[in-house]
Formats: sequence, structure tokens, C-alpha cells
Amino acid sequence: MTEFTGSLQYSDEGEVSWVQKDQIPNLDLAYDMLPLMEMMEAPDKSEFFCPRRTEDDWEKKIF
Repeated sequence: MTEFTGSLQYSDEGEVSWVQKDQIPNLDLAYDMLPLMEMMEAPDKSEFFCPRRTEDDWEKKIF
């Protein structure tokens, strides 16, 4: 685990706060943030790709 020091400061985009990693799915996140985080944390993955539109979303692939 990494330790951080200092003070968080909010911006025009909103409040900033530290949360436990297991609480992230309960937050109001940006669209597709959870699959992006999955990709960023996987040592064997480096690309999040949406090759085509489906009826109501995008087809998503992680490589």
C-alpha cells in the first residue's frame, strides 16, 4: 500500500476525498470507470477498446 500526505483540495469539478478501494463501485463514477480501473490494475492488460456500437451501448474489449 502507498501512503500519501498533504491536503486534498476540491476544484470546480467538485469535492475530492479518499475512499477505500472496495467502496469505489458504490460511488457515482464516470462512465466505464470500473472497467478502465480493471484494465489499469491488470499487469497483462494495456488497452480498453470499443470496436463497435451495440443497440444500447458499446462493445467493450480489454487487451
